[in-house]
Order: sequence, then structure tokens, then C-alpha cells
Amino acid sequence: MLTDVACRKAQPGPKDRKIPDALGLYLFVTAKGAKSWRWKYRFAGKEKKLIFGLYPEVSLVRARQLRDDARAELAQGLDPSVERKRRKAIATSESLETFRQVALAWHKQRAKLWIGVQKGV
Repeated sequence: MLTDVACRKAQPGPKDRKIPDALGLYLFVTAKGAKSWRWKYRFAGKEKKLIFGLYPEVSLVRARQLRDDARAELAQGLDPSVERKRRKAIATSESLETFRQVALAWHKQRAKLWIGVQKGV
């Protein structure tokens, strides 16, 4: 299993490389030096990968938590990749609905002024 020291000291090589941790989690180090956490899993007979984020923004401990959460979804028969997209779509939809509410309130308030301007008030 990886340690934080090993993650920090991981140097880029001539090719991209994977440094394994456990249960499919690995640190992917590109030839240019970027490091990202990835998790390899199988769903419906297909191999898939999920990217958790860049190291050190996402720590080793956090990457393991994210992997464990994704494994729990997988154990429930859900595809973690699809679930992530679903959660993102819901969050986007909620923020758009909030924007819609603010925009309608602003329009309602301004409409009174616009009507007054048209009447010559």
C-alpha cells in the first residue's frame, strides 16, 4: 500500500505509469509530472475507470474514502461513474432552478418600473 511520502516522491518517467495502492486504486503519474488518483473497477462485465482528482489536492486518505464510497455503490448494483454524473446533473439542475427564481423575482420587481416608464410616469 502507498504512503503519503511515496506519493510525494513519485517522479515522472519517460512514460505514464501507475503506482498501485489497494483494491483497484492507483496513483497515475504522467510523463510531464501530473499525478491523479484513479480507480479501476468492473461493471456489467466491462472494465471502467473513475478519476478522483489530482494529488495533492486529493490526499491519499481522501482518495481511499472516495474509492470506498464508490465500492459501496458498486456493491448496491450501481455504476459509480453513472451515479457521479447523476449527482452532478442534479446539482446543476438545482442551481439553475435557483437562478430561475432569482431572475423571475428580479423581472417582477423591474416590470413595475418598466410599466411606469411606458406610461410616462
